[in-house]
Order: sequence, then C-alpha cells, then structure tokens
Amino acid sequence: MSSFDDHQLKLALAHHLVETVVTADGDITDGEKRYMDLLFPISIMEAEGFCDDGGMLTALFDEARRAALLALPARLPMADKHELLTMCVDAALADDQADAYELVHVRVAAAILNVDNDELDTFLATLPTVGELDSDDLLDDDS
Repeated sequence: MSSFDDHQLKLALAHHLVETVVTADGDITDGEKRYMDLLFPISIMEAEGFCDDGGMLTALFDEARRAALLALPARLPMADKHELLTMCVDAALADDQADAYELVHVRVAAAILNVDNDELDTFLATLPTVGELDSDDLLDDDS
C-alpha cells in the first residue's frame, strides 16, 4: 500500500466528489468535461501518478481515493469541506442546468464529508451560484 501526502489525498477526494456529481445524471456534457479538465488537468493528475497520458485513471488513483475517503472526512477543517462542496455545486452548474440527480449527489458529498444537513444548508445559502439552481432538491428547509 502506498503512502499519500495530504495534497494527494485532497486531490483524489476532490476528483471523486466532483466526478460523482457530473456523472450523476448518466451524461457528461462538454461544459462538465471542461470543468473537470480545469480542476484536474491531465498534467497534474499524471504527475501524481493518478492517470496515464491518455487521461485514464490509474490503480494508484483508486488507492488514493480509498485512503482519502477513510482519512480526510474526520480531519479536514470545515473551510476545506466548504471548498470541496463549492466545487460540487459548481460542477452541478457546469452545463448551465443542475439536474436533480446532480443536486442529490451534492448532498451525498456533504454526507461523505461529515457535513450535516443544517450546516450544508447554511453554507449553500452563502453561495451566489445557489440562486441559479431553482431547485428544492439542494436547499432542504426540512433537514
């Protein structure tokens, strides 16, 4: 088993959470692909050993992802969790239309990060992009 530093763990966790959102509706649009490429350039992912030169994720990425899911949710500061959730919300909006499945996966990301619904709702209300969502699936007043 490999040993990963915090940067590698955060990169793997961020990629996992954002990819989960953009693939939630079963379709990756050009806008979502551009957003993923912007956040996770092949050059950086390849330098970490997380993808090959064609952009295919490696076994090392999967190992880092698993390690990150086990280690980071309990120890990341809330500011880092908010940053990851912002990436997820922006991913849902990358194609200019947030699908209900994508919005549910933002909540799943929050649960993975140990962010409860009240904290998530409070945080989401601070994001200017949330006003673009026009969906009750993301902001849940009955949490």
